Amino acid sequence: MAEPTTDPRPKRSAKLPILIGLCLLALVVLVGGAATGLYLNRDKLVALLPISGAGDAESAARVDPAGAPRPVVATAPIQAGEHDYATYTQRDDVLVMVDYYADWCGPCRGLAPHLAQLAAAHGDKVVVLKVNVDQQRELAARAGVRGIPDIRLLHEGDELEKIVGGVPYGTLEALVLRHRSRLPAVSSSPSSTPDAGPAATPEGSGGPAITPLRDDWLPPGIERKTAS
Repeated sequence: MAEPTTDPRPKRSAKLPILIGLCLLALVVLVGGAATGLYLNRDKLVALLPISGAGDAESAARVDPAGAPRPVVATAPIQAGEHDYATYTQRDDVLVMVDYYADWCGPCRGLAPHLAQLAAAHGDKVVVLKVNVDQQRELAARAGVRGIPDIRLLHEGDELEKIVGGVPYGTLEALVLRHRSRLPAVSSSPSSTPDAGPAATPEGSGGPAITPLRDDWLPPGIERKTAS
């Protein structure tokens, strides 16, 4: 009687294809989850990218609704004493909003976030000075503060408007926008042309002014040859 023959090759386990399939499924789930997370958080990731020059340009100048870009003076309220008060209230290129407050004053604390938002949004037009009436008694007395919060809007030391009590953000912003026309226009960079004569515009042309050059003017670094 013949003996049964045996296959010397090992038999493939039936569980192997199942394990491979489970591994592939897990890999697909992990990759899909990571891709979904990146997509949902794309705005945050973009904000973290170090884009050279973009942030500097934005912080250097904001565009006024009227159209003229102005340099940013401060983007957060300044805790002010005599020196800061005197320095900023003498400037003509910015409005000054003075907040007379105290730490124990509830309405003052409610007004603080609005002032911070105003400084961040309109730092090219207004500087917010916070004056603690308990620490700066003489400064508050000279201003005639009788109740707090007391908000004063100044320009070059002149008081433009006054608000006593808590107000919404829109009221504070309206003060700044109402008086922004007092700020001087931002001048463009001076021309590199030396000793230019007075501007002349062709009559009735309506075009830009034409500035005549001196007859003897040459670009920098160029010398006029003289006859030998």
